[in-house]
Amino acid sequence: MEKIENMILFKELLELFPREEITEFKVGNWRIISTEYGGRILGVFHENSPNLLWTNPELSRVLERREFNVGGVRTWISPERNFYYSDPENFKGWFCPPEIDPSSYTYGEKSEKHLILHTSFKLRDLLNHETLDISLTRKVRFEKSDEEELLIYFRDALIAREFERSRIALWALAQVYPGRDKGVVVVPTGPHAKPIHYFIEIP
Repeated sequence: MEKIENMILFKELLELFPREEITEFKVGNWRIISTEYGGRILGVFHENSPNLLWTNPELSRVLERREFNVGGVRTWISPERNFYYSDPENFKGWFCPPEIDPSSYTYGEKSEKHLILHTSFKLRDLLNHETLDISLTRKVRFEKSDEEELLIYFRDALIAREFERSRIALWALAQVYPGRDKGVVVVPTGPHAKPIHYFIEIP
């Protein structure tokens, strides 16, 4: 696989990320990097290929400041309006609650082919003016079907307590490189689906 701008190699990721904060898994010719920082799979490498997952090009700065989104496959909580805006009525003042990312994940289990990450926190719903008690668990399993193919299964679970009006949902976001000049996104839908232009118009 040809390396394009900002794609990161395995050794480069190891140099950028504190070694004590990452765990390496080897499955056949594949290497997977996991971290408690944000509770995610951060890197997927086949032999000497660059990372198949997007890595924040400002990774050193993000780690130093304990900011959100180092890259990789992350969990996300919706609706964004309720939890990520200081002025949710007007969609103003976007921020990422540190309780969500990077949060304070810890490993529950680890083996050669699976891991479990867990975090618990209080999360403020700024639209409904109530605080939720959140427990979040991420289970990840690796399976090699042949030398060239790796399957990664995610099973994420969220339990929310102590709320009345809030509605909450859990997402798993796989961040990948769009390609050299432009990318194509395929979104399976039902026959009567219509796009909603959430932030900006979808081209």
